[in-house]
Amino acid sequence: MHLGRSISSVHPRKGQLLEPALEADSATSPLNSKPTGPSPQAHHSRSVSGYVSMAHKLADELIKEILAGPLLIPDEVFADTGSVSPFSTINHSSSDALLVCKRWLRVATPTLYETVVIRSMAQAKALVCALRRNPMLAGYIKKLRVEGAYGEYTHKTVELAGNNITDFCFTLTLYSDRSVAGLVKTIKELNPRRVILTMPKQARSNKNVKAVVNALVAEIPYWPRLEKFMFPSPVAWVNSEYLRYPAIVMSLAAASRLQNVHIHVHWQATHDSPLINVLKLLLSNKSCRVSLTQWQEGVRWKFAPQPVDIQDVVVALPLAMQTRVDVNVPRQSFSHRTLVTSDSKTSAFAVLPASNSSFRPLSFLTNEAGSAVWNRIIRFTVQREQSPARYTAPGTWYNCTKFNDYAVKHLLKTSTKFSDILNDILVEHLYIVDHAGFVEAKKVLDAKPVRKKRAVSIVMRSFPRGGLDVLWGGTSLGKLLPQLTDLTEATIQLQYDVYHSLTHRNANSIRKLTLTAFGTWNGAWAGGLLDLFPVLEELCWSVEHAPSEHPPLNRQLGRKDSSPKAHRLQSLKLTQPYCPFMEVMSMWSLPELRFLDLKTKSLDFIEDFVGSHGHTLHKIVTVTTRLPNNIFQATPSLKSMEVAGANSEMGELCRILDQASNASIETIILRILAHRGHTNLTAKQRALNQDWERLLQLFTRARFPALKTVQIASSIDFWPSTEREIKTSEWPRFADILHERGIRLTDLHERGWRRRLE
Repeated sequence: MHLGRSISSVHPRKGQLLEPALEADSATSPLNSKPTGPSPQAHHSRSVSGYVSMAHKLADELIKEILAGPLLIPDEVFADTGSVSPFSTINHSSSDALLVCKRWLRVATPTLYETVVIRSMAQAKALVCALRRNPMLAGYIKKLRVEGAYGEYTHKTVELAGNNITDFCFTLTLYSDRSVAGLVKTIKELNPRRVILTMPKQARSNKNVKAVVNALVAEIPYWPRLEKFMFPSPVAWVNSEYLRYPAIVMSLAAASRLQNVHIHVHWQATHDSPLINVLKLLLSNKSCRVSLTQWQEGVRWKFAPQPVDIQDVVVALPLAMQTRVDVNVPRQSFSHRTLVTSDSKTSAFAVLPASNSSFRPLSFLTNEAGSAVWNRIIRFTVQREQSPARYTAPGTWYNCTKFNDYAVKHLLKTSTKFSDILNDILVEHLYIVDHAGFVEAKKVLDAKPVRKKRAVSIVMRSFPRGGLDVLWGGTSLGKLLPQLTDLTEATIQLQYDVYHSLTHRNANSIRKLTLTAFGTWNGAWAGGLLDLFPVLEELCWSVEHAPSEHPPLNRQLGRKDSSPKAHRLQSLKLTQPYCPFMEVMSMWSLPELRFLDLKTKSLDFIEDFVGSHGHTLHKIVTVTTRLPNNIFQATPSLKSMEVAGANSEMGELCRILDQASNASIETIILRILAHRGHTNLTAKQRALNQDWERLLQLFTRARFPALKTVQIASSIDFWPSTEREIKTSEWPRFADILHERGIRLTDLHERGWRRRLE
């Protein structure tokens, strides 16, 4: 039970208010009454009554199992050891199911109280009040998580629950202005099976922390049921509790019934590392095992400690101790040497099996049926959602942004059958940037001519020395492109040979085109660009050229009196600061253009384009706050605007918004860094808060009558997560300002502010 959501739902009178209405529905169910008319309202009422009558026929045990899903807190969430509480981002109340009727309240209450989470003084008081009013509720509590010090109320909860509590989770991030007397008494009276330390933050050394640590050290050896102890996840630049408080480690070594200690590892360990000494001390307890988890949380800074090689840590221990160390490495930390198994009891490093070219999977099926089955399995294994640009090794011929390169390399070595099936999948997205990649791609395509019809996208980039410019000589890449007749997406070098080969056979199928070039280029051949791709829907123009040497494009790409042919172009993306191409595009008729993505800091050239085509745009994305003055007025159909920039550019954005108005825009996304700034604000942070308030005050109904959401897509989570932060943070007040105007303020994950901990 997360008390911030559910303490009010168990109020007896609330259950009584719901019961009469429910009984009335049951009395008028279709089983007991005749329909009075064909009205939709009567039909709906009878349907609801039928469902309620059906629910009453279910046994209590079935209802309990059904309601356990939304009410039970998963153990991995309860035992989360991260620095931010997982309960700080909850935006709904899962305990609403208890308000349906008295029966559901009676059946589900034990499940609701099985796990209790206390995150504020108000919740601690409410829990004690509920337990005193109905002492039977205390018997249901099995897991208790306390995210702070709440005076005597924590102790009173444990006093009422007795020895029922088996799992106890709390934090050592304690402040000196709170009383920890209740928490100290709680530690002394508990008899848990599992103890979890959570929410580590900056190192604190005060009398409250020392009192709690001393109580913990004194009680650990004498807890008769203690079986598992979990240290918190480390925070960057801060030592974990097992190094900060060595007395806890020594106390655990003396716990006779302790079976497992869980430690997160995050720095480079050597044979004389403090971590090695900690492990030796813990493993001196013959009944204890140690679980090491590779830490992956947080941002990797330039001078941050490097990840530890856990295998070296284990090897540094005496052989007798190595067998009592379990290693868990998250999948994202897989190395090229090993395949890691997270549930291994003795070793987490299982060597990959040797390749077996004669292995034939599903040998009991026909070749056709077996290939169809494995095609779906392998496709699911190697495909990934579109990801940002990734490092691609030289000689790679498939697109690593759409395939998992790690999985591909290992499956290609598994067997001849797997390799053949996988190549049929990989040819769908080709990636040719060097001679080795081209040769390998041609080899795979020529092995099965039918594969040439399976290619749907291709990326070709030119590099000096061995790039595409060399390939046009002996081995004809120009002959390969026309054979890929079903291409729908292409990223190509903007040079005549490549361009001509693409338009020779693929012009009527290309829907997404990215054009790239470097330095100066001759655009005389590019006339009628949009005419050559009649079904083109997305165009990315990433052509860099020198303005002084570039000829006037209005003579090559089109004229004012030319016939517009770009009827299907819906999305246009620019990535270069100087773009005379846009001057020409402003002369064209683009009736279907809906999306404009401007990945350039300079937007001086865009004002004429917006004036010509702004009436059709629904979404605009920019990477600067220096917007054209007419961008809101010239886009009457605009639904979404995304703006990115530095904090120092907020003044310019305020200037634009102060003069702007738009009757259709519904969402404004601000990709501007927002600090948490809850306590001990610097002068710069206070000034930044004032800038944010001035900016958010400009979102009024008079300027933007249809505006529904303002999203601050900052990589830093600015919403306060604890009771202490809520009292000092400005962001809840900013959210209230917009809420009064009917506008929702959200963060990067589209989470709005929800009042809690009160």
